[in-house]
Amino acid sequence: MQANSDGLWNERPRELLITILSPFWKTIWFYILVAALVIAIFILIYKNRINAIQKQKNKLEMMVQERTKTITEMNDLLKNQTKELKNTNKLLEDQRDQITEQAEELEAQKEELVSQKDMLQNLNTWKDKFFSIIAHDLKGPFQGILGLADLLTHNYDDFTDKEKKEYFEAINNSSRNFYNLLENLLDWARTQLERISINQSEFDLVELVNKNKMLFEENLSKKNISVIENYGLNTRVFADENMIDTVIRNLLSNAIKFSKSGGIIEIKISDNEKGKIFSIKDSGIGMTKQQQNNLFKIDKSVSRLGTSGEAGTGLGLILCHEFISKNGGKIWIESTPEQGSTFYFTLPVHQA
Repeated sequence: MQANSDGLWNERPRELLITILSPFWKTIWFYILVAALVIAIFILIYKNRINAIQKQKNKLEMMVQERTKTITEMNDLLKNQTKELKNTNKLLEDQRDQITEQAEELEAQKEELVSQKDMLQNLNTWKDKFFSIIAHDLKGPFQGILGLADLLTHNYDDFTDKEKKEYFEAINNSSRNFYNLLENLLDWARTQLERISINQSEFDLVELVNKNKMLFEENLSKKNISVIENYGLNTRVFADENMIDTVIRNLLSNAIKFSKSGGIIEIKISDNEKGKIFSIKDSGIGMTKQQQNNLFKIDKSVSRLGTSGEAGTGLGLILCHEFISKNGGKIWIESTPEQGSTFYFTLPVHQA
């Protein structure tokens, strides 16, 4: 209710409607506008972000493509380089194989040259020894035979029967020695020229010993040398009989040659793990260590006179060494000066 100017109150008051409008920032359209603006901003930011990401993606894709291209090019380059390296490797391997083959050929040629050099040295040694033997060892006994024959020819009627017999015996001994030296020389020459063949078979060593004892009966009797024999039950071996015959002949001849008058020679045949051991021991002059070391060497060996002046070439023992080796055996010596020497050799009993 409301009073007028007279102080009267109206029964119906007049109403004045005043509408107070909200500020624009509180209006719905403002909210809608702000919301639309925010959404638009978000959309814009989103689009910008998407665009940025897309650009980054495109950039990365381009970088990846460039990198891939670079890697592909490098890969291709590496493949080409690998191929070239393989080709180079193959070329180097071929060259290495060629160098190896050439090196092997050169080594073979070197070995052949060394072998030829050794062979030439051996031939020179052989030649020197050969002419030395002919000039000295064979010349001596031959001159002795000629001298004795010449003496008998010119003075035959002046000699008594006893003296004639002694001269004939001397000629016989010199001839026998000369023959033995010549036989050894020829056998040795054949071995050096590789013209000697090996014919191995089974035979009895005792039979060869007995055969050679008969050859030297006169020498044994003259020097009054006793022979002691010590054999096992089985004395058979497998070797070249002719070669072993030469070995036994030389060893028995040396034992007699270097034994003093009234001496003893002991021949023994025993067993070992691989076959038989043959030994022949004399009671002679023996030899030094240096002489033993040089005994089987063609360029070192020297001939020595026996206790009765018997001559030799030094070839006999070298022949023995070669013949025993060719038959799969070994030969060695034990000796002391003035106490005698013992020669040993081994031989198999079966074919290797």
